[in-house]
Amino acid sequence: TTRAAGAQALRAPGLAAVVQAGLRDGDAEVRRAALEVLPGLPLPAADKVRQLSEVLGSGTTEDRQSALAVLGRMKSPAAAQVVLSQLDRIESGGVPPEIQLDVVDAAQASGSPALLAPLEAYPRARN
Repeated sequence: TTRAAGAQALRAPGLAAVVQAGLRDGDAEVRRAALEVLPGLPLPAADKVRQLSEVLGSGTTEDRQSALAVLGRMKSPAAAQVVLSQLDRIESGGVPPEIQLDVVDAAQASGSPALLAPLEAYPRARN
């Protein structure tokens, strides 16, 4: 099936290096395609989250938005910690306004109680 072939392709030798090069590519579409493939690679979750964190620190707005969407779909404590850190940084003004909604969306997409609790408290704190 197509799904099985896709899963097999993600285990291809050298694919992780290709994706890592894609994350640094000058073409925005290539970078975002690499971000979408990253979670399926046979790498430790910590390595994937580290790479996504690097994008959050230095990527374009669109790259940061894509990285946050990927982090929200990952079901790992390390990914949840990065999103939680971004939520905390919203309060201190450390997250650019253009990606703040993406941080909230990532927290909601994760379904993690640790990320949903701050979202529930946020509107009350603002009133």
